[in-house]
Amino acid sequence: MTEASLRDRIGARLRSNKVAILVAVVVVLMLNEIDRIAAPLGIPIAVLFIWFVLWVSRAGWSDVGMRRPKNWITTIGIGIGVALFLQAVALFVLVPTMQRFGVQLPDLSRFESIRGNIPMLLLWLVVAWTTAGFGEEIIWRGFVMSRVARVLGDSKAAWVFSLILASVLFGLLHIYQGTVGVVLTGVSGLVFGILYLASGRNLWAPIIAHGTKDTLAFLMIYTGLWERLT
Repeated sequence: MTEASLRDRIGARLRSNKVAILVAVVVVLMLNEIDRIAAPLGIPIAVLFIWFVLWVSRAGWSDVGMRRPKNWITTIGIGIGVALFLQAVALFVLVPTMQRFGVQLPDLSRFESIRGNIPMLLLWLVVAWTTAGFGEEIIWRGFVMSRVARVLGDSKAAWVFSLILASVLFGLLHIYQGTVGVVLTGVSGLVFGILYLASGRNLWAPIIAHGTKDTLAFLMIYTGLWERLT
């Protein structure tokens, strides 16, 4: 009987050993956080680590939801529609409600350079569709949600728990935007997660929704519309 290769031994643990799966999730989240506090390479490195986990597990990107959707037009339409819905809810429901309770507007000083600056706007739009749209959806919905659900037995209850947990953590890791920012991103993460599950655990609809929502937000900052509406 041929002895299993090192790759297969590691892969077997990352497929079925609960501790190993959770360690992989923690590593991904730590790399994701590096992107916010130190360097813009945290999310790409986290995605690279996810690729390594998939490679040693002899699984493809489809294992985290990167599969061709059944209908591109429908998927794109749903993604854009969800983004418009989220932006409207944020502007006309969540932000005004929290302001009534004395909660300050989200701290968007990190994006101040976008205002009236086309080159910076274009740079942040690239970020919106790469590290945010693709990267964060692969990390949070594709990897974190699926691995937490796997550890808990892959039941419906496990997926619901993983959805809530990922959404709460996604919001909390945006603490640099203040309380409103945590709530807005947490709600967005919840909606993206529901969209992921409703799409048959396919990431394309949430990727499009995430990228479109961030695009709308950056356009509003660029034009000053965010300040006028809030």
